[in-house]
Amino acid sequence: MWINYAIFHALVSYLICFFAITGDGTSWASPTTSDGFTNGFWVAGHVVYSSTVLVSNWTLVHQFHIHHVVGFGSICLMWFANFFFLAVESAWFEPTLFADVFRIFNPMFSQPITWLALIMMMAQVSIFEIISE
Repeated sequence: MWINYAIFHALVSYLICFFAITGDGTSWASPTTSDGFTNGFWVAGHVVYSSTVLVSNWTLVHQFHIHHVVGFGSICLMWFANFFFLAVESAWFEPTLFADVFRIFNPMFSQPITWLALIMMMAQVSIFEIISE
């Protein structure tokens, strides 16, 4: 049951986030940013990965009722670590060490569609968890 549940969330995360970032060329789902760069594989892949981190931790909150300081603090630290380490690797002074993610943090998280996709993923987890109870 847990494996099927994880596969379902992974599929939804991949389809929603990857489509939102790569888009179909319309004005609301364009693969280009406002400065003219295109969202490539690394941007879309990191949004899907961030979505996976958020969804897995949000599922822990729902399933195991972690509503105390230590439990929810640990979840918040895991969310923070995802964004923090991506920001550090993206802003690294030498582009050869983390060449694949060099300077993708700001273009990735300055797009409203990225945040909309991540919020939508969190909302669908909450909706399914509330319905299943």
